[in-house]
Amino acid sequence: MDIKATKDNTLLYIEVKGYPSNVYQRGPKMGQPKITKPETQAKHWYADALLSALKLQTDFPKEQVVIALPKFEVYRKNIIKTPQLLDVLKIGVYIVDESGNVQVITNLDKYLSNNWR
Repeated sequence: MDIKATKDNTLLYIEVKGYPSNVYQRGPKMGQPKITKPETQAKHWYADALLSALKLQTDFPKEQVVIALPKFEVYRKNIIKTPQLLDVLKIGVYIVDESGNVQVITNLDKYLSNNWR
């Protein structure tokens, strides 16, 4: 869990993922290109976010668990494949655009089909 917050008297656990860089950001390889493409790495990060959210939901079943993702096509493609899972597990989704605006997604199917631009 990356963020623990309170919203409307509800405890909120948020698992946050960004978008991978195509170069190493630190360490001995800093600035060098990564072998793995960012799109591929983002798929792994989405899977990691799902697993983390599932564990949080198991540990805190009465609280709200959310995955927060940047607005990138690779994440939309992965969300499209898992909306029922997210709904059944009651895992929320927040989408963050380049300006830092956060959109709370309340209806995944409607959002993914009509509002991803």
